Amino acid sequence: MNCWLNGSLVDIEKARIDPRDRGLLLGDGVFETLLAENGEVRHVERHLARLNAAAKLLSIPVPYGDDEIKTALGCLVDKDRAALRITLTRGVAARGLAPPENSQPALMITAAQAAAPLQQMRVVVATHIRNEKSLTSQIKSLNYLDNILARCEAVEAGADEAVMCNSTGRIACASAANIFIVRDQVVLTPALRDGALDGIMRGLVIEAAGALGIPLRQTHIERADLQAADEIFLTSSLIGICPVAALAGRTLAAGQIARALRQRVLTMD
Repeated sequence: MNCWLNGSLVDIEKARIDPRDRGLLLGDGVFETLLAENGEVRHVERHLARLNAAAKLLSIPVPYGDDEIKTALGCLVDKDRAALRITLTRGVAARGLAPPENSQPALMITAAQAAAPLQQMRVVVATHIRNEKSLTSQIKSLNYLDNILARCEAVEAGADEAVMCNSTGRIACASAANIFIVRDQVVLTPALRDGALDGIMRGLVIEAAGALGIPLRQTHIERADLQAADEIFLTSSLIGICPVAALAGRTLAAGQIARALRQRVLTMD
């Protein structure tokens, strides 16, 4: 199996990251996770736009253009269902927190077989929070410890995912997904200001709802709203749109709105 590292295809067993790399030592970098199906990378333009925006926010130069990255992705795609990850770090630097004046960023792309998505998920509410006031809530930062700890809570509880609240107790997202609830035929999802990541699939769902005439609001969602929801679903590039079957002691059924949105999203670029 190969990976693409700084411009070259390398056997993944022989690929090496410099021990002085700030991504390894400090989490100084960003990443994107993309889905490839039947040899096609899904929504690649949206992912690259978000990667470039996050890198600009952190003042990390992206060392390769979009076309070069697309070519690299294509080298790693096969006909199976694959999860592709682009990892960008600020690169090698001397010790200390301050970034070097002239960064030499590192870019790596890996591929792994992706299992078929779950048809439904069991979800808990995590005690670990998402800091909506932090810049890291806006990007796919390599600093992912809060999300890891939330997912650990889900595993310990025998669940598939964990919903994360922000510092005010409002719902922000799941450990690796965005969350939507449906109440009285209206779709609600946490606003970005509440710590929700601007997910690729989240954006597609918002567009799909508009195209289908389904009312959708980006707003505050309280924990009590989970109990009042008619249906709940999670979204990400790898899971697509996945209904929640159980959350916070409630049992839910997959709803018509989630099914309609899924069908619409499947036709979108």
